[in-house]
Amino acid sequence: MDLVFIFSRLFKWFCISIEEVSHLNVKNKKIEKSMLRIIARKNTFDNKLTFGAIVLTIIIAISLITGLFLIQIGNRTAEQKVLSQMQQVSIANLTTSKIEELQKNKLIEELVPYKSGFEILIDNKKIQAVYMPNNTEVIHTYRILKGNAPIDKNEVVINENLLQLLNKEIGDELEVSNNDGIFEKFIITGICENVSSTGSFFYVSQRYAEEGKLFTEIPYMALIRINNAEIMNIVEFENTIYDMADKYDIDRKEIYFNSKFLGSLGDESSFGMTFIYITHDQEEALTMSDRIAVMHQGHFEQIGTAKEIYENPQTKFVASFIGESNIFEANVDTIEGTDLGLTMENGKVRAKGEGFVKEEIVYISVRPENTHLSDKPVDGFTLKGIVKDQIYVGSVLKTIVELPNGKEVKVNNHPDATVYPDGTAVSVYWEPDKAVVIHTKEDKMYDAIEDAVLK
Repeated sequence: MDLVFIFSRLFKWFCISIEEVSHLNVKNKKIEKSMLRIIARKNTFDNKLTFGAIVLTIIIAISLITGLFLIQIGNRTAEQKVLSQMQQVSIANLTTSKIEELQKNKLIEELVPYKSGFEILIDNKKIQAVYMPNNTEVIHTYRILKGNAPIDKNEVVINENLLQLLNKEIGDELEVSNNDGIFEKFIITGICENVSSTGSFFYVSQRYAEEGKLFTEIPYMALIRINNAEIMNIVEFENTIYDMADKYDIDRKEIYFNSKFLGSLGDESSFGMTFIYITHDQEEALTMSDRIAVMHQGHFEQIGTAKEIYENPQTKFVASFIGESNIFEANVDTIEGTDLGLTMENGKVRAKGEGFVKEEIVYISVRPENTHLSDKPVDGFTLKGIVKDQIYVGSVLKTIVELPNGKEVKVNNHPDATVYPDGTAVSVYWEPDKAVVIHTKEDKMYDAIEDAVLK
């Protein structure tokens, strides 16, 4: 009995153990499955996060690219809007009759007559007097904010800057004078927007532009837009303007192209090709070309960019052919590094240059805009002359000075610069680095003669 009991207990314990082990295995399998589910869920979550980050990055990138594209389009649209309200070309020194002839030309989309007077004084303050109509259709001139445009001869509109400067209102009287002591009285009929943040302007009527004392002698400038000009390339547009100028006997030197508009037109770069354009018009060459080759008597005198050729001519011909220039013949006296002391027939001057030797005969080229006048002695310069004539052309005051030998020197200054009356004795000078010193063919010829004699 005891053995049977013991075996039965052992068998029961064995069965219980097997059952517990089976339960444990099942439990372990359940745990493993749960772990796998957790890991799978975690991987799925991580994958979702990674995928979400990638999608978000793509969305941000697309948004940035789209934003930049829209900004570029917006800038282009804003630029096109500005260009659509600007003149494409201006023609200076026109009479009333010439303005009327041009206005009948069917090529012209709009022509705005314009006059800019001398700076005048109002309560000892310098003000710019202007005539242009305000009721233009395309070209933006000035916009009246309050009141009315000037109609009668004594009516004016002033801008907001001038309003604050003078503390005036519509209906107030303005007394105006110029440098010649001519006085005029005007009535303010309107206030207009500022065309610049600092400029003070007042706008006269068409009657005053034609008959007024301050404007009678001033020629018109025409601000012009051409029909369908925006679909032309630069060559087509400029030829259109030049043909029109020739038709009305207008000097091409009086034509001023709007560089911003020219820049918006298609040119040879649009076709991926290089064009050689031959012209005798120097302004046309400077405006249209990436590089310019100046030829004289079948030889290239100089090849370079417009800036290089204008500012650093290598020969006398280039200096005289491209733009205006004062050209003097001189002898090199002293050399200190790049500083040159030179003697001319009419006096001593200074310049800068390299590759020159003492006693060498050279040319000195100085542009009118770099030539200055003084009623006092200038260090390093003894070039004297007499003011012969002065010509006001709007943005530039051109002065002619006659030297003792009869040679004339051209000086272009801003109208605000000191004005010397005709007959005034002045010193002519320039900044030494603004003068271009050029080797002469004569000097090379003398060297050849000397070499032949010495041999």
